[in-house]
Amino acid sequence: MGLGYEQLKDSAPHLIYASITGFGQNGPSCQRGGYDNVAAAVGGLMHITGPELKKRCCSQILLHPDELQSFPKMGLAEDPTELCLVHNVSNPSTYLMISCGTRQKYLVFILETFQTKDHEHLMLGAGNEKLFKELCVIIDMKELLQDERYSSNEKRVQNRTTLIAALNKRFAQKNIAEWLLLFEGSTFPYGPVNNMKQVFKDPQVLHNKMVQCIQHPQLGEICVPGPPVHYSEGNLSVDIPPPQLGEHTDAVLAKYLAYKTPDIEKLREKHIIQ
Repeated sequence: MGLGYEQLKDSAPHLIYASITGFGQNGPSCQRGGYDNVAAAVGGLMHITGPELKKRCCSQILLHPDELQSFPKMGLAEDPTELCLVHNVSNPSTYLMISCGTRQKYLVFILETFQTKDHEHLMLGAGNEKLFKELCVIIDMKELLQDERYSSNEKRVQNRTTLIAALNKRFAQKNIAEWLLLFEGSTFPYGPVNNMKQVFKDPQVLHNKMVQCIQHPQLGEICVPGPPVHYSEGNLSVDIPPPQLGEHTDAVLAKYLAYKTPDIEKLREKHIIQ
């Protein structure tokens, strides 16, 4: 249409052109569909919360304590097995992680995690007729397409228990690497439930330069998450390592609260700061 950034940037230099994709503009996974649950799986968040009741994995949303007053209105606790709160007691201002099961009840089938033969977990979604048919063909379960119980999304939701059982049995027959190879080129969203070590080695993560290595004064070279946004006219980088406990305390007190050195030392003597 001739309305891209390259065509408009000269006549409208103030223009900001943004593009959001599931996995990035290019790279080995750029053509894959991106759902929030798949992002949570591939990005390691789902692995942090762990499998619910040792059967399936969870994704999460984040709430600040100030937002908890609206929590009863959210209706998340309909099933107590699908809600878990994890908080960092060392920081009263921390965000609370609310882990909800991956099952989207009464809405669509399917957005679920499955355990593979090598005890890894795979997240995938097939929320409409086209995607469900494609999934059944790829995993060689065409008989599901002829089963009246699964002939529509509504019926698949109603008969979810038996369908999940059949799929669990099928996914347990191959390792996760085999399934991921079979899924290449498919249009339904999918991804492994990565642990943090796997996240930092993921080919798409490395291609997008989401991991950057910097020097730490005590630990030597360490790898940390890089900036999540890329700009065409500039490069963002991580310039300093994560601070040690109390490393910047003196500087912050002096710069922002105008504390003098004797005042800071008194706080340290009283073990108010380290």
